[in-house]
Amino acid sequence: MAYDLQASSSSPVTPLYRHDLESLFYVFCALLVRHEFMRGTGTSGVSVQDAAVVRICRRDNPGLMSWFDLKLSPSHVASEKAHMFYASTKLQLDQFVSPDFQALAPCLLAVHRMFIHGFFEREAYGHAALMLAEKEEKDTRPPFNDEELGGKVTYLNFENALGNFFPKPLIRSINPL
Repeated sequence: MAYDLQASSSSPVTPLYRHDLESLFYVFCALLVRHEFMRGTGTSGVSVQDAAVVRICRRDNPGLMSWFDLKLSPSHVASEKAHMFYASTKLQLDQFVSPDFQALAPCLLAVHRMFIHGFFEREAYGHAALMLAEKEEKDTRPPFNDEELGGKVTYLNFENALGNFFPKPLIRSINPL
C-alpha cells in the first residue's frame, strides 16, 4: 500500500494513480529482494534449473522484511517505507536484490529515484510555504501537483524507468477498461 494511504490516520487521502504505481514499486521490491529461482530437482524428478519458478528466500534487509511482519502496525510499516525515500543515507536497494533478478535492478532503482525526487519536491514545496508564512508573505506559486508529486511521478516516467529493462517501447492500450 502506498505510503500516503498507509500513514494517514486523521484525514482521508484521495487515492491517486501514483499510489498504484507506488504499490507496484513495493511489489517489485518484494519480488526482487525476497525471491529467487528454484534450483535443483522438483518433486516430480524433473530439473527446474531453467524453470520460471520462484520461491521465497531470506534476505538480510531488515527494513524490507519488516513490511511482512504481521505483528507491526500499519503506521510502523508506513514509517519503514518512508525511510526508503527520506533516509539521510542513500539506501542501496540493489545490494539486496536476489542474484537471479539483478538484470531488473536498474529498473527498481530508476523507479525508486523517481519517487525520491517526487517526495523531496513535495517536502521542498512545503518548506518554502512555511518560510513564506513566517515572513508573512503571500504564496503566489501555483498549488503543488500532489497527483504527480510535482511532475516527478508520472506514468511516462514510470514507463521510462521500466524501459531500462525492456528493449522495445511498451505498447499502451487506447481502449478504456
